[in-house]
Amino acid sequence: MHKTFERHKGDKVPHTFSRHASVHAVSKVQYNKRNAAIALVLATSLVGFMNDL
Repeated sequence: MHKTFERHKGDKVPHTFSRHASVHAVSKVQYNKRNAAIALVLATSLVGFMNDL
């Protein structure tokens, strides 16, 4: 499940997958098997998409 993250509003880094939080507020709480699988699926789909172009 994706979660929004806005640091300027005082949001804490979420434990769930959040690309925006990963880019702007890297934290150990995001490193787990579920988030790694989501990131791997996303990266694989992008590589497949680029390969089809």
